[in-house]
Amino acid sequence: MASRTSILNRLKSIRVLLILALVVSYAGATAYYVMSDTSVRGLTVKMFSLSRFCTEDSGIADRIVTYNVAGSIWSSHSLRTSISNLQFTLAVDGVRVETVNGENVSFDPGNGSSFLLTFKDPTVDPRSLSSSPKIVLSLTALVSAGIASATLTRSDSLLQDFGTTTC
Repeated sequence: MASRTSILNRLKSIRVLLILALVVSYAGATAYYVMSDTSVRGLTVKMFSLSRFCTEDSGIADRIVTYNVAGSIWSSHSLRTSISNLQFTLAVDGVRVETVNGENVSFDPGNGSSFLLTFKDPTVDPRSLSSSPKIVLSLTALVSAGIASATLTRSDSLLQDFGTTTC
């Protein structure tokens, strides 16, 4: 009888350890998923510098308004983040200028990736440019971190004073 009680006590101990191991594994997996998801959803895009000028296109007699945008992309959370299928769209005073593709990037926590983009708008009359337009840069990309991934759109806007820039 004593050996039977000893075996039952061992089985109970093993069962308790197994349940404890399952709870710890579940908590760890849940924490890792939450970290992955917040790293994906924490994607941020920011414009730091913007310039506007006019260029002459060899195939068109008129001048083309060109925007140069410098900025950065980062995730405000804790896992290595990879971004692919990047598409940047620039809008000026609510009118879409152009969409350009970006290169795939990856960065570690606390880091980011910078970009320098050129957008051309052959449809606007260069003589009627607003001196202080509202500029919106949108980024749409597939973002992955850890075990989470999602296609997201993030944007940044600013009211830029170009002064008396005309073409």
